[in-house]
Formats: sequence, C-alpha cells, structure tokens
Amino acid sequence: METSPSENKGYSSVSVQLLSNSGLLILFFFLILGAWKNITAVVILLSIFFAAVGIAKFWSHYSLRNVYYERLLSDCRTFQGETIQLTIRVSNKKLLPLAWLDINDKLPIELPILGLQNEILSKSTPTISIALSGYKRASLNYHIECNKRGYYIFGPASLHSSDIFGFYPRSVIIPEKETLIVYPRIFSFDNLELPTRQPLGELKAKYRIFQDPTRTIGVREYIPGDPFNHINWKATARHLQLQVKEFEPSTTLQNVIFLGVDSFIDDEMKEQHNNFEWAISTVASIANHLIKNGSALGFFTNTTLSKNNDFIRVMPGTSPEHMVNILEILAKITFKPIYTLETLINQQKGSLPWGATLIFIISDVSLRLKKTLDVLNDSGYQIVLFQIGNMLPETEYHCYTTYKIKSHGDITAQNASLLMEKVL
Repeated sequence: METSPSENKGYSSVSVQLLSNSGLLILFFFLILGAWKNITAVVILLSIFFAAVGIAKFWSHYSLRNVYYERLLSDCRTFQGETIQLTIRVSNKKLLPLAWLDINDKLPIELPILGLQNEILSKSTPTISIALSGYKRASLNYHIECNKRGYYIFGPASLHSSDIFGFYPRSVIIPEKETLIVYPRIFSFDNLELPTRQPLGELKAKYRIFQDPTRTIGVREYIPGDPFNHINWKATARHLQLQVKEFEPSTTLQNVIFLGVDSFIDDEMKEQHNNFEWAISTVASIANHLIKNGSALGFFTNTTLSKNNDFIRVMPGTSPEHMVNILEILAKITFKPIYTLETLINQQKGSLPWGATLIFIISDVSLRLKKTLDVLNDSGYQIVLFQIGNMLPETEYHCYTTYKIKSHGDITAQNASLLMEKVL
C-alpha cells in the first residue's frame, strides 16, 4: 500500500494550528510557564492534552498498518441483463482497533449496485464507513445489475482512518484494479428466426464448390473467365503463356458481418442509441448462431477501439475463442464512427473471402451504400441486409434479401425479444 499525504478535511483552522509543530511548541511553553507559576489547573489540562496528543499520534501512525483491502467480483465476464456479486473485504490484522474507516472505491456509476444508498450511487467514488476491532475482518456484499454492455474498471481505492480523537487523519492508496466485461445480450435462434439456408448460406457445403484463396496448391493454364487477379505472372513468364493460381477447395462457406455505425446517426435522437444497442445484440446473436453451427464468420465495423483510429476487422473463424473475441469487441465498441461504411468496404473488399455472404446490420441504405453493394454483388458476393429502426430501405433497394429486425421490450428485461421479418 502506498501512503498518501494526510488530509485535514473537516477540521477547523484553530485545531489544525494547535496540532501543528509551532502550535504544540506554544502550548508546551504555557505548560512550563504554568508549572513555574504553580498554576495547577493549567498544568493538569495541558498535561492531559499532551497525553492525548501522544496517544493520537501513536494510534494514527499504526492505524492503517496491517490493514488489507480486497475487492472481489463473482464474475469478470458476464452478459447484459445478468447480476453479479461484488464483495468488499477489509481485514485488520493487528491488536489496535480501527475507530473508523472510510473506504473510497472508484466504482462504475453506469451499473446499478444494490445495497448502496442512493446518494452514494450518484458518486463515481462512493464512501463506505465501517469500524473494525483488532484481528477482525469485515465483508460487505453487493449485487451489480449488468444492465449495460461495456468494459468497466473497478478501482483504485483509498482507505482513510485516524486516531480515536480524530486529530491526525491518515490515508493509503490501494492501486489494484479489477475489470468487468459485459457482453451484449444474445437472443436464441427461435427469437431471431434466423433461416438455416440462404441467405446466410448452407452451414456445410455438400460439394467442394468454393476455393480458399489463402491456400495456393499450384498453378494451371488460364481459362477464359478466370479472375484477372489470380494470374501468376512469374509462372506465366516461365511457361510463356498465361498461368493462374489454383487454390485448395473449401467446404465451409464464409460469412462476414458489417455493422454500419454511421447509418444510425440519422435516426431520431431518442432512438439512436437504443437502435444501436439492438444492432449490437443482433450482431452477437447472428454470430453465435453461425459459429455454433460450424460456419466461418468475420466481423467488420467502421468504429475503433484504439487511439490510432484503426477500424475493427476480424477475419472469418469458427473456434469458440473466435466467438469470445467478437463478443469482447462488441462489448467495447462505442457509437463513434470514424468514417462511412462505404469507405470501409472499399478499403477492405480485396481482403474479403471470395464468394462469401456479406451480412450488413444497418439502419438505412444510402444511395452511396447502394452503389457499393451493387459492386460487391457484381463481384460474386451475396448481400443480405438486416435493417433496424423505423426507416425502411427504399423500394428500389429491395434487389437484395432484406430483413426487418423488430425489438420488443427493454433489452435487459426477461421478456425482451428480437424478431426478424423478411421484407423481400
């Protein structure tokens, strides 16, 4: 524990001056003067005062010695709508009791903590006061309602105590921190009504109809219709005729989800954040459904988690760890697009698996986005739109499979549901 400077909050300027070195010297002078003048009352009162000061200094000096503070969370990762337990444990491992102890622990005010008073909950660093006898331990249990997804930090904490008279306050800083990740809520397959076939693609292909462009197994002669970017120019120079790369067949269809953060900005002010939260749960629910059934999934979005303003890109994967990575990203992302969805697509379309199903979670389809989707469609990608909010895509945009996401109730309520209605 790192000791911080003592605080004198709550004490009058007169008492502070009396307890200072210069004040004590003055009082000691009056004690000597009273003894010399044989003023018994002054001698007795000042002797009692100096005895109290000595006891106070000793008590204060050792008050926070061998005092241990622990902050325990029952879970470091949980889902939106669930409740976890917070335990604060203080141990006084010495004979000297703590007349009073104030605990200031920095807690996330975004999450309701059951058991703390309302006036305490309004502060990011609430004060909890206890008293503790020698060789005793106190445990305080609270319940945290994880109503909002996010990445939360608990701590640091500070302990404040003093002597029995309150003359000399003392503080220590507890630098240790705990983190809590609240994942977005995942709705079941029944609630989402996700199709098991197209538009999300067969979960497993019966025949080897796709090739994995990341796995080259050789070259062959060019056949009219082969993609121009598959030409192997070194092999062409050696054989003096066009040669193209041959890739390993793949039996798993690729899916990539795009979350268009910027599309939700045009919603009504009250609905912006609400629709965005439902969109994140939609991404999590679709991702869970696809990966659970063995389909490869990637995730792109036009917001950032880093100070470098790098967009978020997760290439397709199928492992449980891959799903956890996507959930952690969804827990942390904010409603702050760094550029348009069209810009992200144009920058990254070269890295997308050929033939993949591209799933767009959006609020609206702009004309620029429609043109970008047309280019992707002409390049061999299958386009699926999931629309959230009150703005339905225009009729001319219905050349792509479009689903309207309908949410019911509070996203954290037990009876909340997420339904999908096919527009086209």
